Amino acid sequence: MDLKRIREIVRLIKKEEIAEIELEDDEGYIHISTQPAGVPVSYQMPSAGPAAASNIVNEEKSPATQPDTSSGKFITSPMVGTFYAAPTPDAEPYVSIGESVKSGQTVCIIEAMKVMNEIKSDISGVVKNILVENGQPIEFGQELFEIV
Repeated sequence: MDLKRIREIVRLIKKEEIAEIELEDDEGYIHISTQPAGVPVSYQMPSAGPAAASNIVNEEKSPATQPDTSSGKFITSPMVGTFYAAPTPDAEPYVSIGESVKSGQTVCIIEAMKVMNEIKSDISGVVKNILVENGQPIEFGQELFEIV
């Protein structure tokens, strides 16, 4: 994506007070997350792709927004969207309390801008708690699953 198009997107985000946006086209991928005032805090250009954008955003979180890991580890949301525990409304959930999960295993779907994003665990362990309800709106960095 060229700089002119990115600037247009940023202006639109500020005008419409959008908290986060991800776009992908033939030219590449961009992820922009904003603070409440509308100031862009991260973006990722085509060469690294969505996984790198997620890592960049996670590294920029302040210590105050880091999950409390005193009783376990947490799988957090890499984006703003709607949480879905299963691939379809009538399907079994990806994971349940008491189930083992492995790093790289799909644990849920987050719908963002009409796109279904499979969320994969970055840790292995046993699901101790599911911290959100199916169909619930979620925020970037929100704890979804507690893993022990």
